[in-house]
Formats: sequence, structure tokens, C-alpha cells
Amino acid sequence: MTDTVSADAIALGLAFFAFAIIVQAVLLIRLRPRRLVGDEGEYVNTANRTLKNRVWLRVPLFAGIPWLAGQLSADHQVTGARIIVSLISATAVGLASWYACREAGPFAGLFAGLALVFSIERAVLSIHLWPDTALGLCLLLFSIFLGAGSGLYFGIVLGAVAAAGFLTRFDFFILTPFAAIATIVDGPPSVWSLAAITGPTLLAASLLTLRNGRVHGIWAPDTTWAFNLRVAVLEANQPGGTIDVLMAAAARQVEDPGVRDDHRAPLRHFASITCGRPLAVLAQVLQRLHTLMGPETFVSETLIDQSRAGYRPLPNGGATRFALINLKAWVPVVFLLFIAVSPMLEPALLALVALVVATQVVAQTRSRYRMALLPLLAAQSAVGLAARADPDRPTAGLIASVALALVMAVWFVVRAPRREVEPL
Repeated sequence: MTDTVSADAIALGLAFFAFAIIVQAVLLIRLRPRRLVGDEGEYVNTANRTLKNRVWLRVPLFAGIPWLAGQLSADHQVTGARIIVSLISATAVGLASWYACREAGPFAGLFAGLALVFSIERAVLSIHLWPDTALGLCLLLFSIFLGAGSGLYFGIVLGAVAAAGFLTRFDFFILTPFAAIATIVDGPPSVWSLAAITGPTLLAASLLTLRNGRVHGIWAPDTTWAFNLRVAVLEANQPGGTIDVLMAAAARQVEDPGVRDDHRAPLRHFASITCGRPLAVLAQVLQRLHTLMGPETFVSETLIDQSRAGYRPLPNGGATRFALINLKAWVPVVFLLFIAVSPMLEPALLALVALVVATQVVAQTRSRYRMALLPLLAAQSAVGLAARADPDRPTAGLIASVALALVMAVWFVVRAPRREVEPL
């Protein structure tokens, strides 16, 4: 890496970090959300130790953001937490631009930054208290250090980032075994490197399990996975149900103490459906993939149409219509571009994206969860485009990947997405 490229990468990263901060600040001031929605309130109450009627146990790291905001200013805790999340999201934007520029030149850095900073969905979710944008930074950092080197130092960094992902949301435990396997595939690692990669997550999971067992009588680090499997079982039996209805039904089940304490029940039901109705399961997987990476539904239906966050009314006009089109389509376009240029990218990164997408399809149901993938998708799409412009790079498989992206684009347009809520 030359000094010129390094300087360009740093300059672009800082510029897009500042650009993202400005965009998110404008949205926070303009929308001025007055209410916490769903899990946002749970994170704040957990931070303040005022959470009542706990029906599941979460890994604790993200609740540290409203806790920190409350320490800085108790009177403006929620606004402070929104600002901290916004700073984390803007850091992911700057880091993606820096990484793409470092790997493939200024054009790639510019493209990655623009792909992120002009995403209305990303900007809106950056002013809310959900962990998806924070996980976007975590996954991007993980991808940067993955394969960047070997030895104990890189093992420590990968292990720390993977543990941070796990402690932010349980399903990101997948980063730890992925890092260990990738390290083994790259070459015989030392025992200390593998210990550094796997140790932090295993230690955190063990300590959380011991604490939850002693305090709550539940010997598990997290029980949201049981809730998510319960939603999946309900979804299999109600394929036309809205996400809001499915989650409310699952929450009512979990509020029953007898049901809440049997965490193996949803796993048994999920396994029975998977084995007994394979075609129905395939249809459900495709529907969830459509929800995750297709046209946006969560912000547009839950936050805007239903006004659950208490936004100020949006003005009528061309700018609002453009923003709503951007909201629906921007992230799917970035994902399809990533699919199209995937032959130009490193196999380990493709495997990482495929694993995260597959895990989220199984574990989650809402479009906002894709924010964990967006910075990585934007950075790698930019790198892939720059590689495509290089005539010395191989192009095997490019026609097939472009064809797949076009087929998925038609599927996204033709198939109606699962609704978040019933229309008003």
C-alpha cells in the first residue's frame, strides 16, 4: 500500500464519517422520534435496572449504550443513546470507505461511502436503539481482520471482535467458529492463536450461563433464540400472518411461566416441522430471505405508516417520495450488486456473508436486521467493481452471478413482501 493510497483512504474515511454524521443529525432533528419502539424500551429499562416481567434473557453489551448515556446525562439518556448509536453507525460508514479505498483505490472508497451514506434506511435506523447498526461495524471489523494476518495478535483481535458480536446479539456467536475454521484452513495455527480466537466468546458464554442459572434458574447465556424459534414455528403454521401478529403471539406464549421455562420445546417443534414438511420449510426460508434482503418493510410500515416512533409528519413533495423509494430499494440494490460481483471477491468473505445471511434467515424475521450486513456488502461490492475493471482479474462465473442477481431482482419485484403490520 503506497503512502498516496493510505492518505486517500484516511481522507475518504474521515469525509464519509462526517457526511454520515450530518445526514443522521438532520434526520434526528427532522423526525424527532418521541417514543421508544419494542426492544428499544427493553434496552433502556435493562440499563436502568427497571425492566419488569422479563420473558427472556439477552446478552448484555448493547444495553451498555443507554447505560453510558444515562451516566453522561440522566435527563437526556435516550437522546444521548441515539447519538452514540449514530456515531457507531457513522464509524462503520467511514471504515467501509477507508477499507475499500485501501483495497481497490479511491473509486472503490468513494463508491462504498456513497452506497452507505445515501441509504435512507441505514440513516433512519442509526438514530434508533437497536443493535443492528452496531453489529454492522462489528461484522465489518471482523471481515477486515479475517485473513489480514496470522499469529497470536490477529487471533486476539479476531477473538475480541467475535466476542463483542456475540455479546451484542446472541446469533453472532457464529463468528467465533467461523474465525477458528478460517484460521485452520489458512494453515496450521498455534494452539495459542485458536485459544485467543475462541476463548473470549466461550468465557463470556460460560459466565453468562452461570449468572443466569444462579439468578434466574435458567442455565443458558441467552433465551431470545427460543423466542425466535417460537416465531418460526408460528410462521410455518400461519404463512400469511404479519410479522407483528407472529411476534405478539410468540410473546404471549413466552409470558406463560410454564412455557417460558421449557426452552427445548420450540426447538423440538422447529425440528418436527423441518423434518415433516420440507417444501413448506423451503417456502418459509425463501420468504424470510425476501424479507431480509428484499424491499424494505420495517421502517416504512412500522415506524412511518404506523407512526410508532412518534415522528413528526413527513411533508408531501418530491423529496419525500424519492426518500421513500430509496428506503424501499437502496439496500436490495447493494445486495444484488454484491451478488453480481461476487466472483471477484475472496472466498472467505463470500462464505462469511452466506453464513450470516443463512443465520439471520433462520433466527430473524425483520428487514432491519440486514443493517448488520450493509457496511460489509457496500465495501465488498466496491472492491468487486474495481476488480471487474481490471482486465488481469479472472472473470469466471461472472455471467452466472449477474444472471443470478437479475433473477433475484425480478423475484424481489414480483413477489409481495411479508407485511410487518396490517395497514391502517
